[in-house]
Formats: sequence, C-alpha cells, structure tokens
Amino acid sequence: MLRKPSTSSGEGDRSKNISKRVETIVSGAAGVLAGRENGVIVHLDPEHLKRVDDMVKARVFPDRSESVAFLVGEGIKASATLFEKIEEGFEKIRQAEQELQALRSDSPALPDQSEQ
Repeated sequence: MLRKPSTSSGEGDRSKNISKRVETIVSGAAGVLAGRENGVIVHLDPEHLKRVDDMVKARVFPDRSESVAFLVGEGIKASATLFEKIEEGFEKIRQAEQELQALRSDSPALPDQSEQ
C-alpha cells in the first residue's frame, strides 16, 4: 500500500491556508469577470507582470486578461473611499456649471451657452 508522504503540521496548515486563499480569489473573480466588454492596453512593470503571471501559472485565472481584470477590480474596491471623494468633487463641479449656466441665462449681456 502506498503512503502519502508525511508533512509537518505547519506545512499542512500552510497548504490549507493557500488553498483557502485561492478558493476565495476564484469565487470572487466570477463577479468581477462577468460582463466585461471593454478592452484596455496596460503597461506593467516587471514585478507586477510577474504577479499577474503567477496567478495564471497557479491556474487561478486562465489568462493575463482575466488576472488583470480581477486585480483592477480589487484595487477599485480597496480604494472605494478615494472614489467617493472624487465623485463628490465631480458633483460640486456639475453644480457649479449649472449655476454658471443659470447666470448666463439670466444676464442679457452674456451669451447663453445653450444657444451656441
């Protein structure tokens, strides 16, 4: 009867931990990859490309494109607070533009931009 080579408890725990992390990444990837329609050319430094390729080599993703899409999605999630502040800034700009448009419309001396 063949026996499985014994591993120390630490190695087994490490292997289980890695397996759980991979399962978490793969399950999260399904949502990120659904409905992708837009292509983007990305230039990566060697270290980042190695990480992308590691995900492919580990068969977490079938190709670089899906690996990068997942990592971009995770980066956006991790930066949610930053994107909220950016959106708040855009909203202030939209409001200021609307106020300026109203001023132009109310002043006969200024050309109304909507007519141009």
